Amino acid sequence: MVKISITKTAIIINFESFKKFLALKNNLRIPLSCVKSVSTLPVKWLIFTPKAGTNFPGLIMAGTFFRKEGITFYYVKDLKKCITLSLKDHRYSKVVIQVKQKDDLALKIRRAVKEFSS
Repeated sequence: MVKISITKTAIIINFESFKKFLALKNNLRIPLSCVKSVSTLPVKWLIFTPKAGTNFPGLIMAGTFFRKEGITFYYVKDLKKCITLSLKDHRYSKVVIQVKQKDDLALKIRRAVKEFSS
């Protein structure tokens, strides 16, 4: 898992210890103004996708993946326990992160985006 915090202006994802190595990142900051939508639907394993990170289908996807829809960041081990942030005006078009309570976190992010927008 990763540590996610939500401020008044951003979502901050911190990778600790070995996760930094796998994802090739220490943290990821996403301004709330860049969040288009939040999904809790399961994702699929990527196979034969150019990347800067770690990808062992069935085990872990961590790092930056170059897809025809745009650049996507993944940190996922269990495809059913992730949230997907669809973004605009950001380096990444999507960020997919495994979390403990995906429905609760998705609701908190949606509320934060709504508050930021109003």
